[in-house]
Amino acid sequence: MNALGIALGLALAAAVALALPQVSAYAGSTEMESFLWEDSRAEVEITDAAEGEKEITIRADDLMPDSMYTVWLVSEERSEAEMVSPKEHGFRTDSEGNGVFTALVPEEELGRWERIEVAWHPEGAPTMEGMQTAFSAGIEAIG
Repeated sequence: MNALGIALGLALAAAVALALPQVSAYAGSTEMESFLWEDSRAEVEITDAAEGEKEITIRADDLMPDSMYTVWLVSEERSEAEMVSPKEHGFRTDSEGNGVFTALVPEEELGRWERIEVAWHPEGAPTMEGMQTAFSAGIEAIG
């Protein structure tokens, strides 16, 4: 193979790499920043699931017991937020304030957002009324 063939091959490989979704780098875990309770903590983990999907798992401890929480993907740049897996309506903590949330998200969808946030619903229902951000983590920090 001559130098021109090598150069064309490298250029084609670079073009293909740029065209592929970059979200596959999002895999790993990080502790989320807590906003409401000093002793509470949450960890978010993103792992590969089926082809083209990521699994988001959040494990939280020492939250308000027997309470409702929802999980959101947030873009501060676009001033948008979208509930993760709205059919499941988030998660409810047990009597000790511990909870786990798991949902599948398309890779491309995950790449559109900057943060994952957990919201507490003091009224006990997954509505916007009274909702408060309990935890937050940058998606880029995961992995």
